[in-house]
Amino acid sequence: MKRHDLFRRLISRAPPDVVAAIYERVRRRDRVNGESPSWQEIVGAAQGLGIFTTEEASTFLHLVGDRLGDAA
Repeated sequence: MKRHDLFRRLISRAPPDVVAAIYERVRRRDRVNGESPSWQEIVGAAQGLGIFTTEEASTFLHLVGDRLGDAA
């Protein structure tokens, strides 16, 4: 599965609080002082909601880390 497919699934199935966490993570990724949820926390929530399997979550974290330069 491609990165955009996993991200699309996450955004389309996530409840508003998880979407807000994703927005905060992306918005603040370049700020040193900004506190934002980690990708592990976001993906953990997605797993808890049944959006991702363990394998999909691992793949997503790997792809996000490659793309953004940080998986945390």
